[in-house]
Amino acid sequence: MQASTGSNLQQIKLTCEPVPLTTATLSLGNLLPSSRWEKIRKETYAKYNYRCCICGIDPSVEPIVKSKFVDEERKQEIKWLRKRRLECHEEWEYNETESVQRLSDLLSLCSRCHQVKHWGWASQGRRGYDLWDDGEKFMRHVKCNAEAGIVFLEEHFMDVNGCDLQILKEHVRQAGDLWIKRSRFVWAIDFGEYDHLIDKDVLRNCLSERKTKLKERAKQRAIRRIANIQVSEWRWRAIPQEVRVSLCSTLGKGSVVNQSIGEIVETLSSRNLEDLEYQLIRHFLEQR
Repeated sequence: MQASTGSNLQQIKLTCEPVPLTTATLSLGNLLPSSRWEKIRKETYAKYNYRCCICGIDPSVEPIVKSKFVDEERKQEIKWLRKRRLECHEEWEYNETESVQRLSDLLSLCSRCHQVKHWGWASQGRRGYDLWDDGEKFMRHVKCNAEAGIVFLEEHFMDVNGCDLQILKEHVRQAGDLWIKRSRFVWAIDFGEYDHLIDKDVLRNCLSERKTKLKERAKQRAIRRIANIQVSEWRWRAIPQEVRVSLCSTLGKGSVVNQSIGEIVETLSSRNLEDLEYQLIRHFLEQR
């Protein structure tokens, strides 16, 4: 029986739970020694009787491909699919009031359920959700994925949840909006019952590196938006006076009229003048 849109959005069994951009790489698997993580993983699989705790499959005996688009001969060719294994997923809770991200549980998942959980990562390279709004294009996508032996996440999501494409679309979009909102937070991470195993100095360094990397990525994205703008007379006069004075002093010029923003920022960057660089970028972004 098909789930109805709206009422069952909160009741679906398999959900998308993308981790905020600011903490995406800070997992037990990345922070613990491999031997310790391996032990924790195996304990999690044993806890769930070596099955996926959401869809219930045992990956070691699962048929290679279920899609109707792949014939028996093709199924035998895709032997690597037999190597599907269980994966250990970290389940997080978010306290937005205190900006705390807490590890609440570890789950034993098959690769398909795990990829649905991390939908944004698993669907990289697609052309966006417009794919779902074109029935013919959508069916070609299904067929191409199946023929390539790629796990078809939409099909798996709808099968596990007993829902249609409309509910999938709405759920993924809601998850994406929540991810954008949470990615604006600077989270303190609590690893729950495993917190005592984490080297706090290593965690602090990782958080600092992550913050620096994201800041640089945001700066480059901003520069791309304004790089080709030419500084005309009126744009030069609109720049705050203290920024104009600093630019003239730094660059040894009376003004930067007729130069592009990209050229000016590149010069400032080469001289490690990050504060002035950010002031200039912020000003021109606000003027757009």
